[in-house]
Amino acid sequence: NLVLNQAINIVFLWGALSSIMSCIAGYFLKQSGTYDTETLYWHQNLGISIAIISSIFYLFKKLGSLSWLAFLDKLTAPILASMTVLLIIVGHLGGNMTHGADYLTASMPQPFKGWLGIESSSTTLKEHKITDPSKAIAYIDVIQPLLENKCYQCHNANKQKGKLRMDTPEFLAKGGKDGPIYLASNAAGSEMIKRALLPENDEHHMPPKGKTQLTDEQIDLLHWWIQSGASFTKKVNEIPQTDKVKPILALLMGGASLAGMATKTVPESVVYSLKVGKANEADVKKLTDKNVLILPLSKEVNLLEISCVNDKDFNDSDSKLLENLSSQIVWLKLSNTKITDASMPSVGKLSNLVKLHLNHTAITDKGIEQLVNLKYLEYLNLFDTQISDVALVKLAQIKSLKKVFLWQTKVTKTGVENLKKAIPGIEVDMGWEGPALVDSVKVVGKTI
Repeated sequence: NLVLNQAINIVFLWGALSSIMSCIAGYFLKQSGTYDTETLYWHQNLGISIAIISSIFYLFKKLGSLSWLAFLDKLTAPILASMTVLLIIVGHLGGNMTHGADYLTASMPQPFKGWLGIESSSTTLKEHKITDPSKAIAYIDVIQPLLENKCYQCHNANKQKGKLRMDTPEFLAKGGKDGPIYLASNAAGSEMIKRALLPENDEHHMPPKGKTQLTDEQIDLLHWWIQSGASFTKKVNEIPQTDKVKPILALLMGGASLAGMATKTVPESVVYSLKVGKANEADVKKLTDKNVLILPLSKEVNLLEISCVNDKDFNDSDSKLLENLSSQIVWLKLSNTKITDASMPSVGKLSNLVKLHLNHTAITDKGIEQLVNLKYLEYLNLFDTQISDVALVKLAQIKSLKKVFLWQTKVTKTGVENLKKAIPGIEVDMGWEGPALVDSVKVVGKTI
C-alpha cells in the first residue's frame, strides 16, 4: 500500500502540474481571439476546474498521513472518475474549437451516422458531385466545396484565424482583420490568390504548410470565380469560361469530383524506373552537414530529392557537392539560396534531373545555357529571376519540359509564344500576369 500511495501521489503531482501548464498555454492562445466565445468559456473554466481539483487533491493526499484526512482515501475513486469525465468534456470542446464542431463525425461511416441520427454532409469535397449541370451554381457547387475542404478547418464558426470566417457567403465577403480576402473582378489583386501562390514555406502562404494544399486546378477555379465577379448566385453556364477552366468545369459537369481531379494521371518519367547505384554515405553526409534535406523517393529505388532551402547560405562552392550524386538526384530545390550562374555547370551534370527549383535566385540567361543537356527535365521554376527571352531560346532545346514558371522575370509575350511553339503542350505559368505581358524587356504586373 505504501508503494501504491507513493505512485498515486506522483501521478497526482504530474497531473496537477500538466493541467496548470495547459491552463497557462490556453490563456495565451485565447489572446488570439480566433475561437468561438461560448465554447471557449466552457473549455476554459472546466479546464481551470481540473487544475484546481487536481492540485488540491494532490496536497491533501500528500498530507494523508494525518488521521483527520484519512477519509480522503475513500474519495479517491469518485474524484478520479469525475476528473476523467471532465477531461473528456474539456478535450472534446478543445477539439471542437480546433477542428470544427463535427470533427468526430466527419469521417464516420454513413451507416453509423444514420443509426445515430447524424445528417450526412453533402458538400464535402470528397462527396460533392454535380448531378444537374444546367442548374449548377458556381459558388455552391464548385467554390464552396473547395473552401470547405481546404479552408473551413481554420475559418469556421468555432475558430477564426485572423478573425476570418469563410463558411458563409456573408462572412466570406466580409473578410478578416486585414480586410476583404478577395476583390471581385480582380483575382490578381486578391489576397486569397496571392497567398495561395506564395512558396509553401512562406509564413503567409495559405493553406499553411503541413495542411492539404490547393492544387493548380483548384487555384484556377478560384481565380475564375473571383475574376468573373465572385457571384454567389450565378450558374456556371452564366459565367464566361477561360481556356484554363473549360476542361476542369467540363469534367465537373460530367459528374467528376474535385477530389478525383486533384489526382489526375500524368505520364511518369522514365527516370523513375532507372536502376542507379546507392548514394555514397560520405557524399550524403557532406550535404546533410550543411542542413540540406535529402529524401529518398521510395524504398525501392535509390533516387533522391534534395532540398537546400533550409540552408540560406548555400552557394556556388557548395553546389559542387551535388556532382557526387549526379545520377541519384531527380528533384532539386535551390530556391532562396545564394547560388549564381557559377552553380549551373554542376546542376547541368545531374543527368537524371526531372524537377528543378531556381526561384528567388541570381540565375541569369548565362546560367540557363548549362541546362540544355538535361534530357529528362520536366519542371523548371524560374520565378523572380533575371532571365529573359534569351534564356527561353535555350530552354526550347529541352524537349522534355512540361511546365515552366516565369513569373516576375524579364521575358516577353513574344518569347513565351515562341517557347510554346518550340515545345507543343508545354505549360508556361506567369502567375496570372500572362495578359499583362508586353513585347518589351519588362513584365507589367503586380508583385505578390
